[in-house]
Amino acid sequence: MLFVRDLGCSADYWRVTLADGLAEQVSAEAWCDFSSNVLGYDWSPDGKDIVLVGGNPPGASEDFAIYTIPAGTNKDTYLSVRRLIGRFGETPGFVTDIQPSWRP
Repeated sequence: MLFVRDLGCSADYWRVTLADGLAEQVSAEAWCDFSSNVLGYDWSPDGKDIVLVGGNPPGASEDFAIYTIPAGTNKDTYLSVRRLIGRFGETPGFVTDIQPSWRP
């Protein structure tokens, strides 16, 4: 299970393994002073990858982009393994509903 947790000027994606219920931070965005409701993510059909919204650069809320990451990514590997697959619009701007998906 993946979710967004905001720990006060440090909003990031977190993963919970259903087998043990332990939470682990997945991303290294540390967003601050914005609504995490605009963020989205989805698991690949085979469960091996995640598509999610990230900042460009990390933590930037004025230029969101869509990235894929391996399902086992953690905060220490996030920046080295995320792969850009799309940007929102042709110029930077605030987007209010970002819901990436593997589905058509």
